[in-house]
Amino acid sequence: MISRLVKDRPELTVSMQVPTREKLGIAFARDRADLCHAVDGTIQKLRESGEFARLRSCWFGHAEMI
Repeated sequence: MISRLVKDRPELTVSMQVPTREKLGIAFARDRADLCHAVDGTIQKLRESGEFARLRSCWFGHAEMI
């Protein structure tokens, strides 16, 4: 799992894990906190609107996975 890759790097965090066989992630440069906050904000808006659950169900088939 991805958590193993960041366990010795306290400056990194795993925000979400999706059980797939694919190895995907989003990385941000240390000096781009603005970009990280923009992505986090967009994900929050998607969750609040219900679109995140719809997409999750569409792509992964289980709304409770994430």
